[in-house]
Parts: sequence; C-alpha cells; structure tokens
Amino acid sequence: MKKVLVIKSAQESPWGSCKIISPNIQATYDLLAAAGDIELRSFGFYDKNIVDGLLNGEDNVAELADLLQAWKPDLVSFVDHLPLPNRVLNRISHYIPVKKIPPVLVHIYGDFTYFSDDWYKLTDQFKGHPIKFVVASAAQRRLVSFFLEEGHDQNYVRQYLFPVSEQDYFFDAGARDELRTQQEIPPDERVILYAGRVSLQKNVDLLIREFRRLSDESPAPLRLWIVGAFDDVGAIFMGAKNYEGFMYSKIQKLIASFPPELRSRITLWGQQDKGTLRRLKAAADVFVSLSLYHDEDYGMSPAEALACGLPAVLTDWGGYGSFAGGDWQCRLAPVDITEFGHRINVGKVREHVTASLGAKATPEDRQRWSTAFRTEFSVSGSARKLREILAEDVDPFLGFKWNLNYLSSIFWKEDRRSRFYYEYIGQKINTNFNPTSNSFYHDIYRNYISGASGAGTNNG
Repeated sequence: MKKVLVIKSAQESPWGSCKIISPNIQATYDLLAAAGDIELRSFGFYDKNIVDGLLNGEDNVAELADLLQAWKPDLVSFVDHLPLPNRVLNRISHYIPVKKIPPVLVHIYGDFTYFSDDWYKLTDQFKGHPIKFVVASAAQRRLVSFFLEEGHDQNYVRQYLFPVSEQDYFFDAGARDELRTQQEIPPDERVILYAGRVSLQKNVDLLIREFRRLSDESPAPLRLWIVGAFDDVGAIFMGAKNYEGFMYSKIQKLIASFPPELRSRITLWGQQDKGTLRRLKAAADVFVSLSLYHDEDYGMSPAEALACGLPAVLTDWGGYGSFAGGDWQCRLAPVDITEFGHRINVGKVREHVTASLGAKATPEDRQRWSTAFRTEFSVSGSARKLREILAEDVDPFLGFKWNLNYLSSIFWKEDRRSRFYYEYIGQKINTNFNPTSNSFYHDIYRNYISGASGAGTNNG
C-alpha cells in the first residue's frame, strides 16, 4: 500500500472557492484511505507559516522534515493553493538532501500564473526530481504544459478535477416547488440563475443586458436571479483596478435603466449558504455564466449547478469547457481573443439559453442529469480517477521554459507582493498582458479556449 503524506493549509483559505475545493480534495484522499487504497497522513501549515514564515525562515518545516525521515512516505501531495510547494520544498532541502525527498504530486490551482516567479524557481533545485502536476481541467492542462520544457511525456500533467460534495449539491424537487411557491413564480415562468462573484471579468453586466433581450424575445415570462457578493478586484494585472463599490454601482445603474416591470424581475440575492444555494439551483431553470476570468481554471459554481441537475450555458473559456459533452445539459458559447480584446458570441448565448428554457425539463430529467454529473464529478465519483493518478509512477521534472520566466518578469513587475493583496496604487497598463491577439496574454490564454491548437479561436 502506497504511503501518501498530504501537505495542506491548517486553516480555511481566504479565497471563497478554495474554502470548498481544498476540503473536497482532502475528502477524496480520506475516502481512498478509508477504502484501504492508500495509507494517509496529513501535515498542515498555519497562516503565519504560509506567507511570512516561509519567506523569513520562521516556519515548522523542520517538523515536516522529521516526519518525512521517520515515516518515509512514498509520495508527498500538495492539495492546497497555499503554502506554495516551491517555498516548502526549498526549505525542506535545508534539512534533507533533495535526492532523499520523496516523489511529489502537486494539485495546481488557478493562481498558477499569479505565482509564476515562484513556480519558475522550482527548476533551479528540483530539475530531475520526480514531480507530477495535477490540474482540474483540460484548459489548465494546456496552459501549464505551455510553460513546460520539451521532453515531458504527454501525460506528465494529469487532469483530475475539483470535486463537488454530493451531500451539499443534488436535485431537490421538494425544494424547487417550495421556493417557487414562496417567490410566487407561476409554472410557465422561467428563471435564469447566475451564482458566483459579481466581479468585472465575470461579465454579470453583460448577462443582465442579454436578459433584457431574452425577455423581449421570450414567449414566457423570465426572471433573473444573481447570487453572490460584489467583488471589486477588477483585473489589476492588466491595469484595470476598481474603486470600492464600483461593481455594485455599475450593476445598480444598469438595472435602473430598465423599465419598472423588467427591473422587478431581477433579484440580487447576495451571498448565500450552501443550503440556500442548493434550493435556488433547484428552483431555477438554467444557469448562465459568461465569465472570462483570467484564472477560470475550473468553475465550482457551474459544477455545483450541474450537480443539482440544472442545465447550464457557459462561455467556452477555461475549465468551463470540461463540463460539456456528458449525460447532462451544458452548452458552450464560442469565445475568441481578437485584436480588440475578448469576444463572446452573444448570439449563441441567447440561442443556447432559449433552447435550454424551451426544453422544459421535468423533475425526472433534472434528477437524471444530477445523478450523471455527480457520478463523475462528486467526491466519491471522482475517487477512481484520483486512485489511478496516485498509483502511477512519477516522472522526472525537466523544468519550465523561458516563457514562464518571461511571464514572471512582467506579471506584477513592481512590488508584486503588495499588489497581490491589492495595496499597490498607480499601476500602469502592461501592454504585454492586454487581452488582444497581438500580446503575450494571447499566447498564454488561447489555451483556455477548447481546441485552441494555435490560433486561439473557436468557430463552434
């Protein structure tokens, strides 16, 4: 039986999605251990060790080194987005020779590009060491592979997923009827739902504008529910920094421009707990996200909606592409990166939403789609794939290419750490990282479009 040591944060992540992702990955490891597939131990770093400690040498890595030498695991697995593996591994090498450190498996998150300088430094000391990268989607696999030196096997970067809790997200027919009755929604009325952060790159304002056009064209009355907190993060790595309250003001001004009858059909639910989210996703008729977020490596909110048997219309961007093609309902709207920026085929968005609403799914349909999705994407459903990955040999890491070093030189070019925490003021637009077809951004993020082998386009 393989001995696996999981390295993680000992406290909840400050990032909303990671508060869900990390525990669900850990739960899958626990499930494999309970089944007797692996022998498992965990080691946690606290907040003071994650950032300041690992930078200043004030950490408990010595304790970790003692555990490695005493227990002798066959594999060390980093399951959290923090602490950064490069920083931990470099500190461990002060106590243990690199060749005596076990093979390493790293679950990579969407902040891979944020920390490009840290990842590039992994090449310095760990080139040739057995390291396996595990990503959550086909798009993230293409992006990470884009930065790897030639010579890595095509399966070197393995695709797993970020599992959904089947206890929290499933189709609940009773909750659907109850909530729709409470909200006084007639049987013929259709509800479009967005759930997630209301931030600039999530394009919630575009969804609201399209809702107006859909309402004008729909034979049935429509409602739009928006669930989630307002987020003014902007796109600071591209020079777009929002002021406090920007997104709230932007959305309110847009809704206020609509006729009173249409305004009454838009509900801003704010942040909600898991139980309420499940009820809202049961009561809605289609989930729509037009996100072009620069680190949309997966998409937990769409995954949770699909686990509730809710049809989804998503942009063909990032991890969203991995949700299409199963025995559930998920349609993708084509995306392109042009010389003028991102372009979403909004005609396809309206066509897909209209088709989803027109299908008039029955409770039996919703239950069937929910079961099919959770069979593959839930904690228990995904355990088989993780078991296979853990059983594989770990190939040598051959290093990252020059392009990751170049990215690290332009990404957060000045005062990177303070900017990461949104404290830097006066950042100038970096033309290398504008979302156009003539920039380094295009070279990287064309990998976020399905089938982007070279041109970064999708004509689907």
